Amino acid sequence: MTTAQNLNYPNYLDEILLMLRPGIVIVDMQEHYLKHIKPEQVKRLVENQSRVLKLAAQNNLDVAVLEGVDHPATIEPLQRLISQIEGAYYYAKPGMDGFENPRFEKRVKSWDKRNLFFMGVYASWCLSVTAYGGTELGYIPITSECVIGDINRNNIRSARSWFRENGLYLR
Repeated sequence: MTTAQNLNYPNYLDEILLMLRPGIVIVDMQEHYLKHIKPEQVKRLVENQSRVLKLAAQNNLDVAVLEGVDHPATIEPLQRLISQIEGAYYYAKPGMDGFENPRFEKRVKSWDKRNLFFMGVYASWCLSVTAYGGTELGYIPITSECVIGDINRNNIRSARSWFRENGLYLR
């Protein structure tokens, strides 16, 4: 029996983010990618990611946004919140791994953090590949089921397994 993705924001997530103070990395939250995901899932992702971004703005957490090249910008509701975060930057993601962009890699290194919290879509592709790129550089990848999306549940399961084996996966 398969279960639906848990898109509810866990009560403990804010506390964990404030305790760990990770750098926050948003991956591919662009209309081009979101159109392949169920609208109700997109709605919840935007709500949950917005909550994390508000927490980041209130607590001076570092934020970087990766956008796939050749596609329009990050969706407007998130852009509006990102604009309120001092020092948040946007970076082009030329391939699946955001760390292929040396400016992004340099920026994340400047944060002097070991933990990175990933949010975005396609959890089993670009998001996980970027997180993997981070592990190659010594970062610990963290995510929560409520802030990642993908086309189907099998892809979410794949991402969940990868994050559990290589970092921290919060339900």
